[in-house]
Amino acid sequence: MAAVKLPAAAGPLTGSDFTKGTLLALFSGICSGFIPIFALYAYRGQASVLTFIFLRTLIGASVFFLYLWRKSLPVHLSWRQLGCLFVMGGVLETLQSALYLTSVKYLQASLVQLIFYTYPALVALFSFLLFREKQSLRTVAGIAISFTGLSMVLGASAGRANPLGMALAFGSALICSVVILLSYRLVREIDSLLVGAFLSLFTALTVLPVGLLEKGISLAIELEAWLAIIGCALVATNLARFCFLTGMRLIGSTLASLLCMVEPLVTVVFSALLFSQFLTWLQLLGGLIVLLGGAIAVASR
Repeated sequence: MAAVKLPAAAGPLTGSDFTKGTLLALFSGICSGFIPIFALYAYRGQASVLTFIFLRTLIGASVFFLYLWRKSLPVHLSWRQLGCLFVMGGVLETLQSALYLTSVKYLQASLVQLIFYTYPALVALFSFLLFREKQSLRTVAGIAISFTGLSMVLGASAGRANPLGMALAFGSALICSVVILLSYRLVREIDSLLVGAFLSLFTALTVLPVGLLEKGISLAIELEAWLAIIGCALVATNLARFCFLTGMRLIGSTLASLLCMVEPLVTVVFSALLFSQFLTWLQLLGGLIVLLGGAIAVASR
């Protein structure tokens, strides 16, 4: 069986394709914004970090492959594609998570998030250097404006920032940008469902032995944790990943990454609503600026 062939995204897009890609990338960022919220409920239900990562990726991969089987979609990859997916899911995404979670030990969480969300700028830079993907001034301005708004939302202050923590957070952003660029190449060859399925599968298979060695994976968790993990797998992992990959194929890696900067905004807003926290006027203004930056970049196309 041959792999599903997709039209390349390099050619000119119709207005409807661009709108669809924009909405999918934006919706992906919204869905991903619920990951920390699902994680908090899972931790309250006695799930460890490794248990949370392992189960959400395992459940996510299972649902992806079940859908592929039910729809009788071909699952045939070349060794090159399979190897690339393994490196992305089994090595890079796992390493990215490890760097991100470790950086929180040295820096305040808001500063870690702010450093991590330099990845849209890194994607734009690498797209230009490696693939000669030209960036308009409006796109660059949109990234800068959104990043400024994000700093207002998170309220991060460098203060006495730990150099090691900053290096770890930036390393996580760097790896994220590499994964996005590799994904952009792959989704032009094979279906987004296949990419998402194998990324989740390889991440789960990599985390499993680590968790077993450290005795950090346990299924003896409360119902609240199970519900949170299942919700995260379906909404914040599968749906978010499929929408991002599909949207990125239509509008490109840089713009898709920029639109996903809405993710921490969603986290902050819904954390305030669900956990009786309050948003400051500065955070609300920052949220509007994040959206303004995205709108400017979209208008440039």
